[in-house]
Amino acid sequence: MTDLNQMLAEAQANTTQKETLARQLESEIKKIPGAAGHLPKRVYGQPVDPAAISNNMTLNGLINVHRPDIAAFLGIANGLAQSRQEEAEARKLQVERMKMQTEQLRQNNQSAQLQRERAALAGINLTTGRRIGQ
Repeated sequence: MTDLNQMLAEAQANTTQKETLARQLESEIKKIPGAAGHLPKRVYGQPVDPAAISNNMTLNGLINVHRPDIAAFLGIANGLAQSRQEEAEARKLQVERMKMQTEQLRQNNQSAQLQRERAALAGINLTTGRRIGQ
């Protein structure tokens, strides 16, 4: 009889362990804005069903955008977070390039302004290169 009792206790412990993990996972998913209402129903002691989450496009997308680690754990990762991160980095680089180009143009304009001012003081026409009035 002790073998049966031991088997029952092990089964209960296994079910409890699965339930604990599933609740922790659901808790993390519920922290994602808008995801709580999209969680699929689950039977006590059963793990979170990745197929059910994958079939729910909204929940799948939310998890992939906000928690790619959970998406990878569930096997539903689609690379959306990585591509968004790459796009953000590309935008950042583009902004930096534009700042550098703007600074270069500012320096060029400042230099041209100084050249015009010097020419005006010296009485030189910049178009012809001759003194004004000659």
